[in-house]
Amino acid sequence: MKKATISLFMIASFWLAGYSFATSPMPEEVKPGQKENVCTARIVYVSEHEGAVVNEESSSVLAFDAAVSKRGVLDKITSYMDNKLSEGNVSEFKFECKFIILK
Repeated sequence: MKKATISLFMIASFWLAGYSFATSPMPEEVKPGQKENVCTARIVYVSEHEGAVVNEESSSVLAFDAAVSKRGVLDKITSYMDNKLSEGNVSEFKFECKFIILK
């Protein structure tokens, strides 16, 4: 049930990505040396170990060339999350992406 709900959410996000721009409530400065769009993934797995429930946290940094569109980044993130959801009992996940602005 959780996988179906998350999958529907990902599909809806994928559909909306074609009609929206990535924005942040707080503008961030782009460092002069930054040439990549960077996304950070934080995933929490729940597992039982000797009768106790244990949360295991995993964090990954995904870097994409600046030439990759925001839609392309969302495609790759969706694929990445689909693989991670099949690895274990995910209780929480969070993605944070920082896009550079090309002029």
